[in-house]
Formats: sequence, structure tokens, C-alpha cells
Amino acid sequence: MGASSSQQRGGGTATARSSRRAGRGAATPKRPSARAARLAALIAELENAVEALGIRVRRERLMREVGYHARSGLCRVGGEEVLFLDHDLSPDDEIELLAVVLADRDVSAVEMSPEALRLIARVPRPEHVDKAEPRP
Repeated sequence: MGASSSQQRGGGTATARSSRRAGRGAATPKRPSARAARLAALIAELENAVEALGIRVRRERLMREVGYHARSGLCRVGGEEVLFLDHDLSPDDEIELLAVVLADRDVSAVEMSPEALRLIARVPRPEHVDKAEPRP
């Protein structure tokens, strides 16, 4: 009885130690870097500004098949403007796309940080753009 009880104690202790070690690593999530946190906050601010202008933002895992590669962008669906953002876009690409959409709009009524306003102001605007006539 003494041998079996010492085996149980020893086995239980080793199991408890290994589960504590495994739990310790899993319980501590990585903190995002300062740059990643700043980019996430800027993306959220720009996305809120786009939605404040009446454009719905949707994050989708856009299909990629042979001969078919959908991209992120603005479109009109049933009379509503929708901005599709590919789920796999980098934060820098998301910021650029959101800034381009906002650069074409009057954002004076939307409250934004000076950093966001500078980004929008830096978006190059073509001097002459031929836009197709809307379909009936």
C-alpha cells in the first residue's frame, strides 16, 4: 500500500506541475506592440468615420480561386454603399483604403484626430477622373 500511494503522489505531482507550466504559457497572451496598438486605434477611428458618412464596412474573407481574385473596395449594393475589406489585408493597407474612401468625401462634420486628418489630406487626388454614368 505504501508503494502504490507514493506512486500516486509522485504521479499526481508531476502531472500537476506539467499542467501548471502549460497553463502558465497559455494564460499569458502576447501584448501587441505599441505600433500595432496605434495602428489598430487608427483603423478603428477611420472605420468609424467611414460609417458616420453612411458607408457600411464589412470585413470578409474574399474568395481567391484560379482566375478569380476579388479585392477590397467600395461598391453599391441595393442603393447602399458598402466598403468590403479583405480579412487578410495588412493594417497599413486597411488604413490606406479607408483614407482613400474618406478623401473623396466631406469629413468636416466627423470628429477625427489630427493624425487621421493628416492621412486623409495626403491621399493623392487625380486632377481629372472620368466617371462612368450610373446605369438606370
